[in-house]
Amino acid sequence: MGGVTTASADAVTNDSSVASLVQSASAQEASSSPIAAIVKEEASVATVQAMPSSADTSAQRGATSITSNMAETPSSSEPLAEEVNRLAVGEKEATPQNIDSNEIISIPQVWDSGYKGQGTVVAVIDSGLDSQHDVLQLSDVSQAKYHSQEELEAAKQKAGITYGQWYNNKVILGYNYVDVNTDLKEADRESHGMHMTGIATGNPTKQDTGELIYGVAPEAQVMFMRVFSDLKKGTGPALYVKSIEDAVKLGADSINLSLGGANGSLINTDDRLTAAIEKARRAGVAVVIAAGNDGTFGSGASQPSALYRDYGLVGSSSTAREAISVASYNNSSLVNRVFTIKGLENDTTLNKGLAAYADPQLSEKTFDLNKEYS
Repeated sequence: MGGVTTASADAVTNDSSVASLVQSASAQEASSSPIAAIVKEEASVATVQAMPSSADTSAQRGATSITSNMAETPSSSEPLAEEVNRLAVGEKEATPQNIDSNEIISIPQVWDSGYKGQGTVVAVIDSGLDSQHDVLQLSDVSQAKYHSQEELEAAKQKAGITYGQWYNNKVILGYNYVDVNTDLKEADRESHGMHMTGIATGNPTKQDTGELIYGVAPEAQVMFMRVFSDLKKGTGPALYVKSIEDAVKLGADSINLSLGGANGSLINTDDRLTAAIEKARRAGVAVVIAAGNDGTFGSGASQPSALYRDYGLVGSSSTAREAISVASYNNSSLVNRVFTIKGLENDTTLNKGLAAYADPQLSEKTFDLNKEYS
């Protein structure tokens, strides 16, 4: 990033505190923003983005820059949607999944055995978190790894960590590595980091939508490392390295990074990040990184050309050695409701002016001729 002072690799990977990095950067460029103290932003990681891993991939504006491949609206001369709903590149058809995601990976069987993550800590490295959200609850602190703030402070002192805040029995540590403060909550209403933390450890009590949607390990505690700023200054490997190292020092059992850039490979993964992941694995900590949502070259095409060989895209940093790369899931077909917005008397595709969803016979609502509806 032009004009921004960056921290060296050595400065990020040694035991110096974040505060010392800030002071060092300030001495070089007094007018730089707090992000300059930590972020080393090479050109190769300039497009790093947070990536949702669930089937619902609404862009989280505070942390992402995601382009969704939406189907174009067919013209009146094109066949109806049901006539072109065929599989791309010979894949098996997939069906949308949301609340049933835990069942897909057999989580209820684990819960039935009496284990829901109690006694463990999940470190989430992401965009932001609402530490007071209803899903961030702990049912029984007596079974937790950290029973009190005093225990955490003792662990921080032993590890030489002077930053980071205890929020509650569920969110035992949080720190904003970009802005060098303890502000975790994003300014934007939608939060990718909150989404990911809920998927991993959600334990709700309120039934706002008629359903209680639990995370994979609802009784696990959370360390949250924020690596995206509301100032939209970007992020990079230096932040991930520091976050991973701190999580390992403070006893995290697993680390989640649902972020990265497209087209990852073993040869362009940052050496410092690779070393940090390998060090975490040697300490017995699982480092789980999203493979991304880029899918395959033929994704979204009902009739891809045979001239182009299909290939898949896996994101960096999930390609790093020792990282567990997960969630490269892409539906092979688009499921849409067909809805008419204009009544045309003799157009059979619009059911002669009747409302039309997937089955025109299911609706008796009529449209006025030549009147547009939204």
